[in-house]
Amino acid sequence: MGLEPTPQVKGLVEPARGPGLVDVAVPSGPAGRDSPGRVLGVDSRLLFSALASVFTALGFDGLEDDVFRDLVIARVEEPTSLLDAGRVLRDLGQVPASYGLFVVGGELSSCR
Repeated sequence: MGLEPTPQVKGLVEPARGPGLVDVAVPSGPAGRDSPGRVLGVDSRLLFSALASVFTALGFDGLEDDVFRDLVIARVEEPTSLLDAGRVLRDLGQVPASYGLFVVGGELSSCR
């Protein structure tokens, strides 16, 4: 249809009336927008942090196994295959933990 919505932009706070501590020139005219916003990256670190807190509150952190923690959090966030767990963890802003040759998400790496 060729229509693009244009959000209205309004000033946040009216300037104070009368004398103030600092005299600042207040621009006159309607508020405007320089350019549309741009998304540089998206991840869900807050969700991972919340799920890790629940994992700890349930006592599972007693196992001291980062791979198990990552697998549990990945499966709670998105019930998918083991091979896809690495993608889910990357979507959550995490680097998947690994056991030498076994890496969460089915990718192989060498032992060093």
